[in-house]
Amino acid sequence: MHNETNLTDTRPATWKFWAIIASVFALFFLRANPKLFIEGRSYVGNWSYTHFLFTYDDGFIKRGLVGDILNRLFGHVSYELVSTIAYLAFFVLAAMMIRLSTQPWHAAGKRQGALLFAIIAVTSPATLQHFAQDVGRFDVFLYLIALPAMYGLSRANGDQRVISFFIVTVPLSLALLIHEAAFFIVAPMVIAYWIFIDSSRRALIYQAATIATMFIATYLISTRGNYQASSLDAHLESLRAIYGSRVVESSLSVLHNTTLEENIGRTLGTAFDYSRALHHVAMLVFMSPFFYMVFKLAPLLRESCPPKALLLLLASLSPLALYPLGHDHFRWWSLAITNIILSTALILIHNRNFSDSLFAYLEDNPRLVKMILITAFISGPLGVTGSFDILK
Repeated sequence: MHNETNLTDTRPATWKFWAIIASVFALFFLRANPKLFIEGRSYVGNWSYTHFLFTYDDGFIKRGLVGDILNRLFGHVSYELVSTIAYLAFFVLAAMMIRLSTQPWHAAGKRQGALLFAIIAVTSPATLQHFAQDVGRFDVFLYLIALPAMYGLSRANGDQRVISFFIVTVPLSLALLIHEAAFFIVAPMVIAYWIFIDSSRRALIYQAATIATMFIATYLISTRGNYQASSLDAHLESLRAIYGSRVVESSLSVLHNTTLEENIGRTLGTAFDYSRALHHVAMLVFMSPFFYMVFKLAPLLRESCPPKALLLLLASLSPLALYPLGHDHFRWWSLAITNIILSTALILIHNRNFSDSLFAYLEDNPRLVKMILITAFISGPLGVTGSFDILK
């Protein structure tokens, strides 16, 4: 029985709906980027900027696709050019994510609970706030590839599985060339969504072929993608001679003999200090209303959705598998939560029983929704190696 004091039957007009979404996005974008508005300062860090300078001029290297394209198009890849491209990419991704998170509102007859879900998705510290603060990271490009791939899957004819194979395999292969960690960041979610909409035996053959292709490509890119033309010092000096002091050695070093053992050792060296523990505690505190909501909704999901929906949500947690490989621990949390929200939106579109249950829960718990939004604004974006800027 729904709480009669809640406006569960409210159907906001379309223009009001988009006005609310646009307003909360603008407010939280301002919260995530205060220096951009106050000082006009780009949030593209030198570490990310250096990645845009990776090219194939001296042979194949991992993470070189984006930089090589820009180098061929523009010649000199300046910081101003990268900032412009990075923010354009962010706003395109924001439009895609807003579009997906608002689709359940249209599918569910414009319910108030669907509006609340969309607001939570748009304002979460782990979604657009995180991407806005970490603008310029290649993660944005990975999602710009993954989201259209999933949209293509939803539109493909179920009997044309060869087309579905190419819709998934080709974009994910490009994503691996942009960043080999796409194998963990977006590939499991995209493939699990493919299984979610088509779990037939024939589809399983193509899905297994895609998984095998992703595994082989990731292995080859990771093991043969190091820079071989010169040493790290010489490489650094040559790039700084052209692009100046914004070229960062720690960013460039990922191309020079970074073995799996070195990555794990570096992560272990920074993962257990007091500061890192404090930031993990802060994440748990500020994200506790959101985590509580997820905990309460889990039984509803089990009751109203088939196992393949649970597989999709489980696959969405795959960025957390990077915990021992990189000390960007809060980045992994951000990407995992982003995947969970995107996957939930997809399930809501396909499953009316679950959407009714989730929207009713949000409508019946307005205080929890308010707490999620308040803590999201106070904390600001979930970070990369640190949790929230408020701790500074």
